[in-house]
Amino acid sequence: MKLTKFAVMALAIMISTLTSCSDKGYWDEYVPEGPEYSFEQATPKFTTKETNPTVTVNVIRSTTKGAATVEITATKVSEGVTVPTSVTFEDGKNCAPLDIKLTNGIPGPAYTATLSFGKDVAMSPSAEKTCVCTINIDYNWISLGNGQFADLFMLGEKYFDVEIRQAEGFQRYRVIKPYHEGMAADTGEWEDWRTGEYPEYIEFWDNGDGVIQFNSWNCGIIYEANPGDYIVAYPGSRFNGGSIANNVWAEPGYACFSPYYYIDGLGGFNNSTEFGVVQVILPK
Repeated sequence: MKLTKFAVMALAIMISTLTSCSDKGYWDEYVPEGPEYSFEQATPKFTTKETNPTVTVNVIRSTTKGAATVEITATKVSEGVTVPTSVTFEDGKNCAPLDIKLTNGIPGPAYTATLSFGKDVAMSPSAEKTCVCTINIDYNWISLGNGQFADLFMLGEKYFDVEIRQAEGFQRYRVIKPYHEGMAADTGEWEDWRTGEYPEYIEFWDNGDGVIQFNSWNCGIIYEANPGDYIVAYPGSRFNGGSIANNVWAEPGYACFSPYYYIDGLGGFNNSTEFGVVQVILPK
């Protein structure tokens, strides 16, 4: 193939331009002036049963030479959380532990602290410059034995024996494997919509006001067998027209709550306005 004189001239101009860019340093490799620092993770999360735990956030640097101490600042610190003001690297190490302590933690709240480096600490462009650390105290779950579970929308008017667990010291409960038996016994209501991937538990609680709250859960059913179109049970308060008025104790030990069953992007079934769609009878 022949190059016209215009193409040759254009190529020469492009090479000249690239050479000029390189001469000005536009294409030079980034070289730090000294050690640079970064948090190993941007959003580390820790869950523990201890009420006075110590968790470790790792800080890393670009060298292993020499000992060094760098300043750490902490903002948005939850009550009970203590963060050191510095972290020290040992000679020969490129990673240093920053130990964060929580005192008198309780299950429920998320304890957080936002960490950053002091103003004179060098960081590379790709560094994790801040770190939001979260600590959760897990509940101590105690089995109460077998109770009964019903989901009138998903399983019909049938009650199934299921294990019920309670968070020690709280009106908080878990229904263990609520759909496994019912879906296995399904005679065709859901046809081939069943995935076999049912929730390991449903969690609900009462904060002392008699109103039942619950976490959303994936029912293990895909709408019209379309992959990804899961039917998920949500609190009615999440949607226009939804309700939480039916999330109550019908009597002591007999919980009733009514979800809004929704398929993301498609729509759903507003059962939250009906009473007793999901029923849990605690063991006596």
